[in-house]
Amino acid sequence: VTKEPPHTIQAVEDLRDSAGVCQGEPGYSNHIVHEGDRLVAIDGVTVLDLPVAELHRLLLGPDRSMVRLSLMGTKTHSVYRIDVMRHTASHAAEPSAPPDAGQNGGQNGGQNGGQNGGRNGGQNRATSGFVGLSVTKEPPH
Repeated sequence: VTKEPPHTIQAVEDLRDSAGVCQGEPGYSNHIVHEGDRLVAIDGVTVLDLPVAELHRLLLGPDRSMVRLSLMGTKTHSVYRIDVMRHTASHAAEPSAPPDAGQNGGQNGGQNGGQNGGRNGGQNRATSGFVGLSVTKEPPH
């Protein structure tokens, strides 16, 4: 995504659904994310005016935990939601962890950790998986 709001998707590199299936592979269950789509919210937190560092903080979480993204389509201008798996390259092909696997945390989840840190951990946020999207560094994002 871009560095300055509004945050626009630059590339989709390794976006995985709840079953660990990558966008573009057979069986992928989410709406297709396209370059140019705008990121609207992460786990219910509106990100339209947030700096990119805050987006990174919200996207980080325990490996194989889930995060809900709300995006606006470039062509349709309608908002769609997808649930994607945080992952590292070494775990991308493994089966996903149970949905409640990250419910212990909040220690490093920050002020917004109630939603993100509680549901997805927060304890391991700094050393966790990524989502698989690139955002532009310059506006519009």
